[in-house]
Amino acid sequence: MIDKTEQEVMTSWKNGRQVPVVSICCVTYNHEKYIGETIDGFLMQETDFAFEILIHDDCSDDDTQKIILNYKEKYPNIIRTVFQKENQYSKGIKRFFSFLFQIANGAYYALCEGDDFWTDSRKLQIQLDEMKKYPNIGMSFHPAFEFYDNKRTGKILSRHFHANQLVTTSDIILGGGVFCPTASLMFKKEALSDLPEWFFKAPVGDYFMQILGSSNGGALYIDRPMSIYRKGHSGSWTNSLFSDPEGFVEQYTQKHQDFKLDMIKTLKEMNRYFDNRYNAEIQQRISIALLSLSLVYLKVGMFEKFQTAIEKSCKTYKKSLSLQYFLYLFKNHPYFLHALYKYYVFMKKSA
Repeated sequence: MIDKTEQEVMTSWKNGRQVPVVSICCVTYNHEKYIGETIDGFLMQETDFAFEILIHDDCSDDDTQKIILNYKEKYPNIIRTVFQKENQYSKGIKRFFSFLFQIANGAYYALCEGDDFWTDSRKLQIQLDEMKKYPNIGMSFHPAFEFYDNKRTGKILSRHFHANQLVTTSDIILGGGVFCPTASLMFKKEALSDLPEWFFKAPVGDYFMQILGSSNGGALYIDRPMSIYRKGHSGSWTNSLFSDPEGFVEQYTQKHQDFKLDMIKTLKEMNRYFDNRYNAEIQQRISIALLSLSLVYLKVGMFEKFQTAIEKSCKTYKKSLSLQYFLYLFKNHPYFLHALYKYYVFMKKSA
């Protein structure tokens, strides 16, 4: 736990403890190994404005809630919590940040999941100051350091430019879910004040939140890595979705298929919501989702579904990846492609 009292955290706030300008929104589930470092990253922020820390836990069955409560006891005027009594994800409820938006008092929301953390004590101040220079934008973001096995890999993720830069909603759509690291996001409250119904049914929230948050004025890219993104750890969303249980092939294929089909459905609903304003960009993302789905089918030997998916991918958007063209070219020779894939996996393991 960080060695700062509550008063020391508040000491530089100009507008007092009662009026938070930024609401830090954190969502957690079974993050006992990481949540302390995450909250420390919030409490180390040096700002001339007040902030609050809102933490949502989806009924963790480890010591995540216990750790959060220890922090809340020490920082009662800064930290507020929402603890679910039943796991909401298992009920199909996935938009956890929206639980916190409903109780947030700040004019801005800064996001972070409980397994990532912030590395720069000036992060909130820098983002707010930069956003105020562009009153029409709804969000900002920045690059992140990659963490693997609790160590920095040396990679900087999502470094799209080498200076601060305004980006469009089209850029964010085409960038997919990795264009903006979640722990880098800061939104104006009004940018997320009227989320459409389809958003709450989407298979993931971050990507569509970025699109909606930028849709009225774009977004600001800040060229300064100020957070950590953990990859490949046991509690990550990817690992939990595509784990290696009994019946791996069947479960992997079904989960991946369901996820991609839900993404495609949401992209289509979003296209209607925007009255086809971003039709070309959305069609390209649908095409890439179908391409990814075709690869899953190819890997597990579901060749008819592979052929259907790759044909749909090309029909939806032809100017996609070279891989798309290659698979389409050899779509009538799936056994050859399957053997090629197995050889590739073998060589990769042997390297």
